[in-house]
Amino acid sequence: MFLARFSTENPVLVNLLAVFVFLSGLVIYFTMPREIFPDFSLDAIRITTRYSGASPEEVEKLVTVKIEDAIAGVDGIDAITSTSQEGLSSIVVTLKKDADLVRALNDIQSEIEALEDFPEEADDPRVQEVKTVFPVITASLYGSVAEQKLKELAKDLKDELLDIPGVSGVQILGLRERQIWVEVRPEALEQYHLTLDDIRQALASRNLNLPGGSIKTGQHELLLRTLGEVEGVQELSRLPLRSDPYGNTLTLDRVATVREHFEEATTLGRFNGQRAINLQVTKEKGGNAITIADQVRKRARAYEALLPPGVHIDVFNDFSVYIKNRLRVLKSNGIVGLFLVLVTLCVFLHWRVALLTALGIPVAFMGAFLLMEWYGISLNMLSMFSLIVALGMIVDDAIIIGENVYRYVEAGFSPKEAAIRGTGEVLLPVFASTATTVAAFLPMLLMTGTFGKFMANIPVVVSFALLASLFEALFVLPSHLADFLSPRRLPP
Repeated sequence: MFLARFSTENPVLVNLLAVFVFLSGLVIYFTMPREIFPDFSLDAIRITTRYSGASPEEVEKLVTVKIEDAIAGVDGIDAITSTSQEGLSSIVVTLKKDADLVRALNDIQSEIEALEDFPEEADDPRVQEVKTVFPVITASLYGSVAEQKLKELAKDLKDELLDIPGVSGVQILGLRERQIWVEVRPEALEQYHLTLDDIRQALASRNLNLPGGSIKTGQHELLLRTLGEVEGVQELSRLPLRSDPYGNTLTLDRVATVREHFEEATTLGRFNGQRAINLQVTKEKGGNAITIADQVRKRARAYEALLPPGVHIDVFNDFSVYIKNRLRVLKSNGIVGLFLVLVTLCVFLHWRVALLTALGIPVAFMGAFLLMEWYGISLNMLSMFSLIVALGMIVDDAIIIGENVYRYVEAGFSPKEAAIRGTGEVLLPVFASTATTVAAFLPMLLMTGTFGKFMANIPVVVSFALLASLFEALFVLPSHLADFLSPRRLPP
């Protein structure tokens, strides 16, 4: 009863608080991130190291095993799995449930940096958290042009898309890397008394890009690097294999045919029956999927005007469409629910009670958005589904209190006294009703694993919506009922 009395005796404070909640929630609704599914950590860390030219056995022995031994003692590690393949080492570290992810990242990075006998030819290991990544939209570049030209256009388009605010990455799919094939003629090897191993050693020794140490000069330090990579077919064709005392040089083109080619395709892209390269756009945390998808379409149309004849751009897998549809359902259900509450209560109660009770729906929704922003929940498919589920429950408390207060008004009490008595009388049942509903959803938070993290938004958002509706029914509604209901005139 104290809460209802405080509400009715301080209408200005109550109204200011209600307006603050409503306006803050409205601003948050228009500015909060929109995405297909929530981002969440998988409690895992990936360590990727490139070691160009090394066989899987060399990668495992010189890179993978050394990193595994170095990080084995880091606190919080549950399991370590690794894959070694030609030129690439990939290690996934799974953390324990209660492990500190940031601390584990720093400790692993420190242990790797402390390695002393790491191969100089290998790139620095890349340590990063494993997160869920959901694409926003995919752009397809297709046309009847040479594959190399399509590849160049795709890389230019990737740079354009990366400039869009909120875009974290653009993955190119269906792209084959350029290769240079050296097809050795056996009769030429026999003529010049060469072997395939001689050709291999010549290619390996003169196609290098290695660190060369440093030179200290006074207050400066110069980093040295040996650059010997060949750039094209013609340069590689003139690669010297052997020289005689008379200055004659045997070059590669005299024993082999050198030509450009593309690596064997692992993925193929086609769009409208033509070869295509697809660019999959992902967003960073906090990015708006709807805005990003619109910007991708806009940039794609602008870039298409600069393309050569026969090359086109189109988009597909636009997941922002699902977000727009779910938002549309949420808005329509809210409007329909508001209308049904008004009509139903107008039939059985006074129209003012119906109006004041129905106003609890937008206030409760804006309060839920305020709590979602504080908790770090975005507008995604799961959170919007939760709001739709809660829509049929958030007005229950207000209906019970409004009907009971109106009963006291009908009995001859003043609106203020009726608001105090009516709210206080059903305070515990209303609170218990909301608490039991929240308790029915909270066990979902006990789900473990990836699926548990994925579904965690549902009980939290439903609880936020119910708590916001409880706040509106117990704190805001009594003040409005006391101010706007007319006292009943009893017969003399």
